[in-house]
Amino acid sequence: MSTTTPNAAFRFGAFELDRSSGELRKYGVRIKLQEKPFQILLLLLERPGEIVSRQEIRSKLWPEDTFVDFENSISAAVRKLREALSDNSGTPRFVETISRRGYRFVAPVSIGNEIAEVSTAPLPTQQQERRSGGIPGPIFVAITVLLVALLAGLLWFSLFRNHTGASLGEPQTVPLTSLPGSENFPAFSPDGKAIAYTWDDAENGIRSGVYIKLVGAEAHLRLTAGPGADGFPHWSPDGRYIAFCRTASGATGDYIVSALGGPERRITTLDSCGNLDWLPDGQHLVISQLLAARSFTPGKTYPLLIVATETGEQRTLTTPPAGSLGDASPLVSPDRKSLAFTRLMASEAADVYVMPIGGGHARRLTFDGQAKRGMAWTADGREIVVAIRYAGTFRLWRVPLEGGQPRAITSGGEDSYSPAIAREGNRLAYTVDRRDVNLWSVAITGSNTPKAGAPVRWISSNRGQADPQYSPDGRKIAFQSGRSGPNEIWVSDSDGEAAMQLTHLGGYCGSPHWSPDGSQIAFDARPGGNPDIFVVQADGGMPRRVTNNSAEDIVPSWSRDGKWIYFSSNRGGEFQIWKAPVAGESPATPAVQVTQGGGFNALESADGKYLYFAKGPSKSGLWRRTLAEGVAREEPVLESLQNWGFWTLSSRGIYFFEYPQAAEPPSRLKVLLKFFDFASKQTHLLATIEKLVSTPTLSPDGRRLVYAQVDRIDRDLMLVENFR
Repeated sequence: MSTTTPNAAFRFGAFELDRSSGELRKYGVRIKLQEKPFQILLLLLERPGEIVSRQEIRSKLWPEDTFVDFENSISAAVRKLREALSDNSGTPRFVETISRRGYRFVAPVSIGNEIAEVSTAPLPTQQQERRSGGIPGPIFVAITVLLVALLAGLLWFSLFRNHTGASLGEPQTVPLTSLPGSENFPAFSPDGKAIAYTWDDAENGIRSGVYIKLVGAEAHLRLTAGPGADGFPHWSPDGRYIAFCRTASGATGDYIVSALGGPERRITTLDSCGNLDWLPDGQHLVISQLLAARSFTPGKTYPLLIVATETGEQRTLTTPPAGSLGDASPLVSPDRKSLAFTRLMASEAADVYVMPIGGGHARRLTFDGQAKRGMAWTADGREIVVAIRYAGTFRLWRVPLEGGQPRAITSGGEDSYSPAIAREGNRLAYTVDRRDVNLWSVAITGSNTPKAGAPVRWISSNRGQADPQYSPDGRKIAFQSGRSGPNEIWVSDSDGEAAMQLTHLGGYCGSPHWSPDGSQIAFDARPGGNPDIFVVQADGGMPRRVTNNSAEDIVPSWSRDGKWIYFSSNRGGEFQIWKAPVAGESPATPAVQVTQGGGFNALESADGKYLYFAKGPSKSGLWRRTLAEGVAREEPVLESLQNWGFWTLSSRGIYFFEYPQAAEPPSRLKVLLKFFDFASKQTHLLATIEKLVSTPTLSPDGRRLVYAQVDRIDRDLMLVENFR
């Protein structure tokens, strides 16, 4: 028999019973429960795993001189208790009925900070029941026959209902969240009635954290409040805990927190972490070490790992082939026999695989080589819903487990990803990403120290644009835009007028860069999933492929003499700057590696003496390399540069963006526009911008800086009721 501390709270599953306040809460939300059911629950929780007789309940709840129908009153109170707990007498998760004797609480119970031991004694055998006055044999047989007939009828009704789909009604798509900022990574609780997700609102100083809420309720409970960004929450099989990934300086890894809130417990220490799931035993996680595009150690292949939640002990589960980045997004099937995951051949090229949960041969399920952003098993385990990017937009697709053509679930009008499907309740949740990205500019003045004017919107549409690049004569701007649907390369006058679509590849194109004579534009594209460098005439025409390598070749720029195209590639394992002849690489004219210590996003100086470059896609610092024959010296220029897409080059110095290193969380998002002067080695603050920005470009006369700005992020969770 358990001993409890007076007024200590009981915690079980997603519930908490507070004796001092007399309240029952689920995920922090108060559940209405009348006095008699509350007293029965309290009595059961005080003796978890033990049988509490109906006589004990009667003595506890009613004085001796009370005259009521005790049997019916107790049964009615237990029914109300089960309704509040979403429990079922046939398959109890919490309150078990012991025939003709009483009730027993069968779920694990935490009392204060301790876990009460639940010792469930075996039920009496049929012979023991008979000796103690149980159901006589002939009646038992009759009841058994009746139950078999009833179950057969229920099975027929279930099959008929599933065949017609009439009882579910038509699927209804409604908003699940509508908070400012970004909500992402939905995950249903085991009973499908609550959902965990992440939320952040950088503009208003709300740092990323894991939240939970009941489906249909507005109130939500914040579970995590650590540094950095939290993501990929997943419920434990019993609904008591939530595991998640955290990315933060010195604190990156996988964590576990109670579904009712409380201290977080770190399980792994990793350089990067990604999606994860619980194994059926509730004592191990299967985790991915790949967080996002290009977040990896060069030359290393990342398998999925199994991690013990108590000890942190790790072992390898999958064996990704050499040359791949590794495996990600593990997901256990509803029958707990299979594991689905994605295998990344490049950061934007992945396919879905399925394997036995204990390890073994992995069967490839998709063959498109496109970017994937989350997936979910259907409740019957016959399909996997996968977010796949086709034509520049993520959509949800049904992929049959036994083969066949995928079927689209969402339209291509907006990015839809991170699907989650409830095991019970016929519900699908997913993230919808609507962001308004436009090109803005600031005027640059001053003969000695530059000064920046007020930011003004420069080129805009309702479908977004980014990666601006001035033509050599300053009369045109090339940029990436989805205004025609897929992200293609567009060209307009420098003020945004007379915009013309330049490419029609039907996929993701970006990072345009003009040739020195202004006749051609180099860009990267992923027509087959894997990124390569292409060149197109500035007045249109068929793009020509420059690189054709299984590695990632991205972010091109031209040499000043117009003979070479620099680009970033991980074909040697780590991202370095390479260059290829403008006519294209071939066995006779192969691409040449330029940098040695890491490189990304290179620009050659106006005099052709130096090549400036960022250190890597996830590394800080700006460097330069001498280009003179026989001289190969790399040296730091601006070690404080925070992001490869935050800078551009002028003859006098570096214009760059910087997030201030202030205490978190800031009251509002602030980005600083700065100028690093080559001559004085001094850095000057030019402007403060309260929006997310990237990829600046400077006009040839040095009088205007144009950049991409995220004017609005509207990332919400959607809910599909009656999903089937």
